[in-house]
Amino acid sequence: AYTDCAPKCSQTCYQVTNSNQSCYERECIAGCACPSRTYLDTSMTDKPQCVPQSQCSCYDSESNTYFKAGEVVARSCGNW
Repeated sequence: AYTDCAPKCSQTCYQVTNSNQSCYERECIAGCACPSRTYLDTSMTDKPQCVPQSQCSCYDSESNTYFKAGEVVARSCGNW
């Protein structure tokens, strides 16, 4: 939703699944933001949407692929 004071760094599913991707900016800017306690999921680039954290897609940097919440990813060292 559009607001006059959206967080400069919006909370995204990508940030949730990649601990080295965080933003600590406290400024706000005019623009769109997800409602409280939801995260922007950009796994479908043509249809980004705001979802609860439990529904966030998981980004796997090794395969450069997004996986749906709850999907099992096979690895040579086991599943995660």
